[in-house]
Amino acid sequence: MPSWAIHLQAANLLYKRTKNMDKNKFIFGNILPDINNGYVIKEISKTVSHIITHFSVDKDFGNYETFYNKYKENIKNPLVIGYLTHLLTDFYFNDLTYSKKGLYNGEGKFIGIKLNSGKDKICTKEEARILKTNDFKIYANYIYENNKIDELKYDNEILLVNDIIEEISIKENDILNTIKYINLHIQGKEKIIKEDTKEYKIFTQNELKEQLDLCVNFIVKYLDSKKWW
Repeated sequence: MPSWAIHLQAANLLYKRTKNMDKNKFIFGNILPDINNGYVIKEISKTVSHIITHFSVDKDFGNYETFYNKYKENIKNPLVIGYLTHLLTDFYFNDLTYSKKGLYNGEGKFIGIKLNSGKDKICTKEEARILKTNDFKIYANYIYENNKIDELKYDNEILLVNDIIEEISIKENDILNTIKYINLHIQGKEKIIKEDTKEYKIFTQNELKEQLDLCVNFIVKYLDSKKWW
């Protein structure tokens, strides 16, 4: 899955295409599926597995269509549409990584990844995931340092999402800790990667910029197909 910074940037770009909903709730909805996993926010009130929150039997590919079909009656809710767009963003970037850049043998087994140097790296899927995650972390710093992402604000109505989406369970302190984490990075008080020597391995900065725009187009096309607008 991409970093929270990529989700936040995608959400901000998507909001510019819509502007007909509560921005703060929509942006927050875009990181909702990850909060209960305990990967980013360590002190969480309840841990829920990634498989459940992402409607998935695979840690990389969630099922956004399953989510839509289950919650389409609530899809006008900015938190719900944010949740859906998170799943769509995850799918886009994981498909880009594993389907388009992945190397497979004649039996369809993953055997490596294409690097931005033009070379092929023979490795396990877990090793490729680590390279992908590192690239996303480097790009996260770029987003926080060079793009204007609005800080999030606490809204007690966010808690109402518990009454809609049964795959998550968040409390007030979970929301506050999440907002604090995000805002500290937006303010430049925290960094995803401290070292300046980290290098992109699979992607490049320009490629990720382009792919973020293409991801937003992919999401808009999907929402158009559902006549969400």
